[in-house]
Amino acid sequence: MQGTTISHYRVLEKIGAGGMGLVYKAEDTFLGRFVALKFLPEEFAEDPKTLQRFRREARAASALNHPNICTIYDVVEQDGRTFIVMEHLKGESLRDLIARNGALPLDQLLSIATQIAEALQTAHDLGILHRDIKPANVFVTERGVVKILDFGLAKVSPLEPVSADESNTDTGGWALGTVAYMSPEQALGRKLDPRSDLFSFGAVLYEMATGISSFKGTTTGEIFLSVVQQAPVSPLELNPALPEALQQIINKCLEKDREQRYQHASEVLGDLKQLQSEAVAMDMIPKSSKAVRPPAVISWITRVHTGVIRNRSAWFSSILILLSLAIVGLVLLIYRSHRAMLGEKDTLVLADFTNTTGDPIFDGTLRQALAMELSQSPFLNVLPQSKVSATLKAMDKPASERLSRSVAREVCERSNSKVYLAGAIAKQGGGYDIVLNAINCVTDEVVAHTEVAAKDRDEVILVLGESGKRMRRRLGESLPSQTKFNKNLAQATTSSLEALQAYSVGLQIRRTKGDAEALPYYQRAVTLDPNFASAFLSLAIVYNNLQQRMASNENYRKAFELRQRVSERERFAIESGYYQDVTGETAKAIQTCLEWSRLYPKGDAPSIRLGSNYMQSGETEKAAQAFWDAQRRNPDDSSTYANLSAAYIVLGRFDEAKAVFDEAERRNLDSASLRFNRYLLAFAEGDHSAMQRIRDSSQAKAGYEDQLLAAESDTEAYYGRIAQSRKAQEQANAASVRDGAKDKVPYYKAYAAWRESELENKQQARKLAAESLAASEGRDVKEMAALALARAGDIGMARKVADELDKEYPQDTMVQCYALPTIRAQIDINEAHPEAAIEKLKLALQHELGYAEFGSMEPAYVRGLAYLRLGNETAAAAEFQKLIDHPGLVANFVTGALVHLQLGRVARKAGNVDESRKQYQNFLAIWKDADEDAVMLKQAKTEYAKLN
Repeated sequence: MQGTTISHYRVLEKIGAGGMGLVYKAEDTFLGRFVALKFLPEEFAEDPKTLQRFRREARAASALNHPNICTIYDVVEQDGRTFIVMEHLKGESLRDLIARNGALPLDQLLSIATQIAEALQTAHDLGILHRDIKPANVFVTERGVVKILDFGLAKVSPLEPVSADESNTDTGGWALGTVAYMSPEQALGRKLDPRSDLFSFGAVLYEMATGISSFKGTTTGEIFLSVVQQAPVSPLELNPALPEALQQIINKCLEKDREQRYQHASEVLGDLKQLQSEAVAMDMIPKSSKAVRPPAVISWITRVHTGVIRNRSAWFSSILILLSLAIVGLVLLIYRSHRAMLGEKDTLVLADFTNTTGDPIFDGTLRQALAMELSQSPFLNVLPQSKVSATLKAMDKPASERLSRSVAREVCERSNSKVYLAGAIAKQGGGYDIVLNAINCVTDEVVAHTEVAAKDRDEVILVLGESGKRMRRRLGESLPSQTKFNKNLAQATTSSLEALQAYSVGLQIRRTKGDAEALPYYQRAVTLDPNFASAFLSLAIVYNNLQQRMASNENYRKAFELRQRVSERERFAIESGYYQDVTGETAKAIQTCLEWSRLYPKGDAPSIRLGSNYMQSGETEKAAQAFWDAQRRNPDDSSTYANLSAAYIVLGRFDEAKAVFDEAERRNLDSASLRFNRYLLAFAEGDHSAMQRIRDSSQAKAGYEDQLLAAESDTEAYYGRIAQSRKAQEQANAASVRDGAKDKVPYYKAYAAWRESELENKQQARKLAAESLAASEGRDVKEMAALALARAGDIGMARKVADELDKEYPQDTMVQCYALPTIRAQIDINEAHPEAAIEKLKLALQHELGYAEFGSMEPAYVRGLAYLRLGNETAAAAEFQKLIDHPGLVANFVTGALVHLQLGRVARKAGNVDESRKQYQNFLAIWKDADEDAVMLKQAKTEYAKLN
């Protein structure tokens, strides 16, 4: 449809779709205005009943001239198609508004509600029923004007109410409309009158007031029974800030018996306007802007005292007014003392539990369990452990210091948090008594309190979860939020105290000693509880950090299988990691991270994961922004600095990377990744003394030394010192084994095989590739080994491994669009098919700037080799130049040096002797200290001599 013209309307774009039609934005070429065109879906375009309903909508809506009803301009039938021409609106549906904001502020709610009621009053006065009033059919423009849409189910009705026993004969035995918003009589297929729309309007009011649907169920049948038989949960229970009068209006609209319901839209409109006036008068809503709403009881007092003045003597009324004012003051005092304890940006500190039971199983364990309960909340900001550790350092205390009540209070004050949460567990008969106190950091006064009892040891986590939920509510989280993010704690974590204890210790060990030392504790946790999804996730992350990819993937898969047993926040962490690291579905991973960030906008984890996905796919500017956001949110976590510095280095923004390192150093932050990135920046700037200092400072440091030795191995190869490169790599392998990370060795060997193949050390490349493949079936190992084999001439084995990758990772973006095209292109080059290689590498164009394990712009390098073989020197030079233009991405990998040799060859073949000589000289200058027997050095010297 887009771009076509029908009648005198030029279709511009599709803007909506639903069961009753497809809606397009169009230009009225006669009148020069934008309109909306509504067509029937093609499958219904020739259905007589649907077409009748479609025309009915046009007739019904066009008969209504009201500012709150979408205007119908025309009905056109052309070329066998019927469409409605209506006004084009800018804004969003009420459904989307509620989905985005939850319960609406009272002023906005009343504004929307009165406009809907006015539109219904006009429609009903003309004998027209809508029959499908729901949030999706209410549109709110950018200026706050309400427009009722979709009169596709509208019908002309008798103005007089019908009796309850009359049947709704035009429904064909089943009601048309949306079940969750139907009146009971509509759901039962009985004849309808205006009161049916008022019931639906009540359901819409309920949803605006609470943020959730009034009638719910997992099946249509369950929703039907709810509409016909069940009363919804009281709106005030879900949103205590609502005025009592609004609940009364909603309840009267939702009466099952229509004789007890509002009888006309004018009645509900009158009550809404009265409430609106009272709310403004009592400052429940401001005259011109949104404000905090006081409790509904004030509105009730106002109505009571107004009624008394009308019917009692002035003396008695004056006494009652004074009494009412006293009650108002008391209510406001109570309200202020119980309103949200925490604001949007306030943080809270979790103290360790006071344990007087004599059972050490509760030490540390209950604090971790409570942290996992509170982490379900998008509202609460628990001070991250990295900030706790940084604050403890500033207090001259170790990062492992126990957060007793006094220590927690000082951490709370120093971190500018608002409250700290102190818990206690004590024996009580045969069970346990668990107390939680939220305490003001400054005054040390208890501002919120919960107390629960567990009948035995096995029930402690369960009841602690319930206590945590109560505390979430008392600290200010709305009930709709708590209802939505409300996973049972024993299910979301583990019912095993022993497993939770092992997991908690693992977290502490990882913070203080690193990934490798934490592994045994996480492994014990999943042994004690094989359904402990969070522990599997931690194992996956730690193994991934240790570059033990097979083990990481295995644990990600287990966590993914158990993801319904964790909180929403944890589920996002599992799914994003699984899509990125296991299946490689980058688009899914990015979408998951964006949704994670939308629901939990306060944490840094979604931004870190989002940034790493952007980095991998080559969208490094977006990655830098995401990492910057993570660092801003959590400035005391070393990983945020490591990630941001990596992005800046890849982008060639070295000064900004330096600033990141300086800030990390100022905060005394350190990690293997930070040092590795510092080393790469020093390499990019030619600061060899800094490189040496970083390497020396990492000697014998578990998790650090092997990475820096591997980096040194790359550097040595870059300068042609092949023997030194191999020695450093062997040392890196030995350090990995010594540190309990022997699974890294196959990865290092595959990487070395790839590097040797670039240097045309074919025998060594094939040997290392075979050893790595024999020891590991990891994706990255196979990718690098396959390319090494292809470059080294073992075409059969390279093709076999490539086919395995294709079969095992059919959805992996970087396998399918980066690694495989590169491997297969190299096979084509070896088989003298450079044109086929270039064709295959088209797939890699979008991702060749990706920051992958198997990276360094290899697709561009191989494409350059193919163009060189094909005799297209201009194209070859352009591909090789890409590596020179992205030094931060190529870093210290050997192709960064070899590209000058390749450019020399390109210029020589093109007859440009001066340029060729310059590039050979560049290469020989880099390799001035290279091993004399290096294959590429011998080739370069021979070729250069011929130039002279």
